[in-house]
This record gives sequence, structure tokens and C-alpha cells, in this order.
Amino acid sequence: SGGDLVTLSTTAGTLSSVTDNNDGTYTATLTSSATPGTATITGTVNGGSIAASATVTFAQVAAGSADLAITAAVSNTSPTLGSTVVYTITVTNNGPDVATGIQVTDALPSRLSLVLAEASQGTFSVATGVWSVGELEAGASATLALTVNIGP
Repeated sequence: SGGDLVTLSTTAGTLSSVTDNNDGTYTATLTSSATPGTATITGTVNGGSIAASATVTFAQVAAGSADLAITAAVSNTSPTLGSTVVYTITVTNNGPDVATGIQVTDALPSRLSLVLAEASQGTFSVATGVWSVGELEAGASATLALTVNIGP
């Protein structure tokens, strides 16, 4: 009929408070953890252990939602022939979730020759022009600075 003191705990994820349904049943909501794994739920009734436990397996969840913004800037907007300029590309994750597998492609015009490529994270392939950024947490940014020489 209800009225007992029921407590539950979990080894993974988060449990809400226990609700007494006043019919001899009690409910709580388990929210998954951020990583795949197994949660074991145990409990007590009026201070005595509940003999059975429950397990819940958290699978890899589908990709979330991330809002990526890419900006580009140049160190000199009026370069002369033979001069060197730096193009800086910034990718920002405006959230709300983590972005994974980020790749940015930048094809340099034929009159530019690459001198140096420096990425704050990930790798840049000179052969393909692909910057493999990898993963960005919500609110995080990464930059790629391409130093180039202005050719004929």
C-alpha cells in the first residue's frame, strides 16, 4: 500500500528521487551516463537491503547536435609579389554538444606556395588540403595558421 522508505543507488548515470506510487510500487528515473557502460542499481526498503539488483546497459548514443562556425582571416589584405602572409582558419563549436570527426578543407590558390602549416589541434595534410581537427567540446575553438608565399 506504500509508505515505506525506499532508497536506490546506481554505479553509473544519475537516479532521480524515488517516488512512492501509494500502491506498493515505487519509481525512479535513471538518466544515462555520457559514456557507454553498465549501471547496477541497488536499493533498500526501510533500511534493509533489497535482495535483487537491476542492470542497465548504456549503448553508444547517436551523434548529438553541434553548431560549427568557420572563420578565416589574413595577416595582410594587400600583399605584394614575393611577400609572405598568414591565413588563419578558426573552427568554433557553438554547441550544444561535442562535435567529432571534424574536417576542414582549404585549397590554396595556385599562386600561393605553402611555407608552414601550424594547427592548434589535429593534423593538416599538405597533399589534400584537409585539416583533420578531430573533436571539439561545446564552446571550444581550434585554429590552423597557413603561412604562404605570394608567387607570380
